Amino acid sequence: SNIIRIDPATEEFEVVYEGSKAEPFYTAIRGTHETLENGNILIVESMRGRLFEVDPEGEIVWQYTAENRRDFFSYTRGGNQRLPNGNTLITSSDSGHVFEVTADGEIVWEFLNPEVDEVHESRAAIYRLMRVYDHDAYPCLDRLDAKS
Repeated sequence: SNIIRIDPATEEFEVVYEGSKAEPFYTAIRGTHETLENGNILIVESMRGRLFEVDPEGEIVWQYTAENRRDFFSYTRGGNQRLPNGNTLITSSDSGHVFEVTADGEIVWEFLNPEVDEVHESRAAIYRLMRVYDHDAYPCLDRLDAKS
């Protein structure tokens, strides 16, 4: 899997990251990606239990890899959010697992969806979780406040 930067004005493109050719199935990049303020891109490679940050030149400048790939494996989707404190919020969607890691890869906290599908013996999926800092940017949150 490759990451390609496309200039919408000229439609010119360049490959900024070239995935492994040795394991093409496992390097399939799935999930969501976030462009950071510094121009780098955060990418979930959930088939390998990895999240990495790539600079505009295609160099990996940071990565988090789960000790046990099954702790951070999602076949169809995933999410991430770089937080103002430098930590990264990671959603492993299919496994119903959300956790926050420091720049050093230390897990700060984690949440496992308590809803379990007894038939398939798996946790209910969490599509994507994100931390909200600007309450006013999400007026729908007012309805939640009214219920509490």
